[in-house]
Amino acid sequence: MEIKIGNLTLTLLVTIWLLICSIGAVNAHFNFALPNEWSMEHAKANAVELIWGHPYEGIYFDAPSIENAQVLKPDGSKLDLTPAEITVSGAEGSSKAWKVTFTPDIKGDYILYADFEVLVVEEEDVAWEDHVKAIIHYKTSDGWDQPTGQVIEIIPLTRPYGLEEGFIFTGKLLYNGIPLADAPIEIEKYYPVGVCTEENIPEEPMITRETKSDQNGIFSFTLDEPGIWIVCGMHTNGTVEGYDLDVRAILMIPVEEEFSLTTPSSPSASGDEVTKSELDELKVSLDEEDESLTDKLSYQNNLIIVSMMVSVVALLIALVSTFRAKKD
Repeated sequence: MEIKIGNLTLTLLVTIWLLICSIGAVNAHFNFALPNEWSMEHAKANAVELIWGHPYEGIYFDAPSIENAQVLKPDGSKLDLTPAEITVSGAEGSSKAWKVTFTPDIKGDYILYADFEVLVVEEEDVAWEDHVKAIIHYKTSDGWDQPTGQVIEIIPLTRPYGLEEGFIFTGKLLYNGIPLADAPIEIEKYYPVGVCTEENIPEEPMITRETKSDQNGIFSFTLDEPGIWIVCGMHTNGTVEGYDLDVRAILMIPVEEEFSLTTPSSPSASGDEVTKSELDELKVSLDEEDESLTDKLSYQNNLIIVSMMVSVVALLIALVSTFRAKKD
């Protein structure tokens, strides 16, 4: 039975409502990399997981195949990697992912990168071709801004490690080695599975942030929280199966908590840091002790002066007595 409402049918209204809901439910999908260690002190194997899904919500899907995976070493040489299929657990079940492993052998920065096959996402009317990279530090800062030669990539202009929350990151987006002007840039934070739930998830604009590159392909944004950030620059290049093909460069950036220098002897109640109020209290206490010490010294000085005067008087009396005794 079809109910008429003016010139619109109930069926049409329901269709419009479903379209609105589907638009509101769209979330960003990324292929992203999670190294076991971002900064290494010892030459040992470092495993890196390559996952496909919603990094903010912790919802994962079966990852597309990897066409090429390599590590660019500090000296410019490259090491081929063989992805091994693994299973990862997400907020809505288990999914296929990939793992690669490498061992650093010279000091410097290692750029791990992977090129994924094209993936058609029908529910979002788009096809994606992702090119991911993560930079792992080993003892010495050397080589973090080397280009990998991927068809599309983000070249960091800010060193992508050793960053604290609140720092500004600047990068340059290249396509076939040429800067991409006015290109959309998406920024999203990764959370471990279970941190983000239906109860605390924000609206979509708060999940995936956006900016654009300038005429030289350069862009900047603020890393306002500690954690792992995903930066994605894209370029639409033709179609696949009737869908626009977005070729995407994805860079991983680890961010540390704000660093605070403290001293072990700090008179803090918590033992973590000295607050301004504690310093003020310490100053007042020292001033009071100084005043007390000054009073004590003044009192002692007065006693000494009085004692000397009494001694002089006593000496004079003794001399007068002696003089009179001799006279008599």
